[in-house]
Amino acid sequence: MLEESLLKTNFIGRDGFRWWIGQIPPEEEEYAQQNDGGGWGNRVKVRIMGYHPYSLNDLPNKDLPWAIVLLGTTDGSGAANRAKSIAVSPGDTVFGFFLDGDNAQVPVIVGVFGRTSQVPSDDYLSPFVPFTGRTGSINNDGSYIASSESNEQNTTSQPSPPAVDKKTADKINSQVNPENDPRKKVNAASNVIGQKVTIASTDRDSAPQKIKNETENFVSRIQEILSSVQGGFDAINVGINSITSAVDGVKQRIFEEIDGVTAGIQKSAT
Repeated sequence: MLEESLLKTNFIGRDGFRWWIGQIPPEEEEYAQQNDGGGWGNRVKVRIMGYHPYSLNDLPNKDLPWAIVLLGTTDGSGAANRAKSIAVSPGDTVFGFFLDGDNAQVPVIVGVFGRTSQVPSDDYLSPFVPFTGRTGSINNDGSYIASSESNEQNTTSQPSPPAVDKKTADKINSQVNPENDPRKKVNAASNVIGQKVTIASTDRDSAPQKIKNETENFVSRIQEILSSVQGGFDAINVGINSITSAVDGVKQRIFEEIDGVTAGIQKSAT
């Protein structure tokens, strides 16, 4: 009987596929590819169940193989300016096959398993343990978009900010999210919604109305700034340095708003 290896064609698909399930490691192990603009192709590192050990001592994340991310037909290859960025995050569980069959050295990712709200969003602990997809460069304190890490067919997964002002958004949030869960928080779609605009006029009596509108808009923006900072404090445990940085940022934004409203009032009064 001929050896099985002699019967192989070594053409992808004709000898079957070697499927696998794996996990994307933390971004630190692929920094150049992901963050500093030095990447090549569409690749991420992957730890594959049944092929790679559970121990970092036996196989550190930095030594994991690069996996090619196969694109969909609607994503575009880049030709004719048709292209979309891949949306695979650290901690994602992915599905794929080996391009080189039993040699198992060239993994290809064809899909990603959606996360549910029950998947932990903690920091990285060890291989194959679920962890957050947020990174140093991709973070969200919930101030504008609800901090969600699930992709499910329900109303609480990745909610979109409604096109309402902050006051209305807060009212909606108190009704649909009384526990103030940051993953379900309702935020206004834009900070300019609800702002008052004075129609251009040559009437000298319109100046007081302009000043009134500028002042009310200023108060509204300050309230929004303070609310966004409070949302950040509620969403994460911050240290002294983080608090100091946040306070400095708030002071800068308030000073900018004061400069803006002062200029608006001066312009209205002239």
